[in-house]
Amino acid sequence: MNELQLPHRLLKINEVAEVLQVSKTTAYRLVQVGDLPSVRFAGATVRVRVEDLEKFILEHSGEGQTRRDHEY
Repeated sequence: MNELQLPHRLLKINEVAEVLQVSKTTAYRLVQVGDLPSVRFAGATVRVRVEDLEKFILEHSGEGQTRRDHEY
């Protein structure tokens, strides 16, 4: 059985956009294409775990790493 380890800090899309310094549309697109994992509630409510956002930033900010060819 999977145990949920709380607390997880969940960010709203506007908070994700602010941290990444991108538009809300771009933040949603990152979630939609699967580059940024998310948690969905009641259909349309989307949240991103702080841990997932930190991992995304680390994976996309390192020197010498190749960037995936997505148009955000």
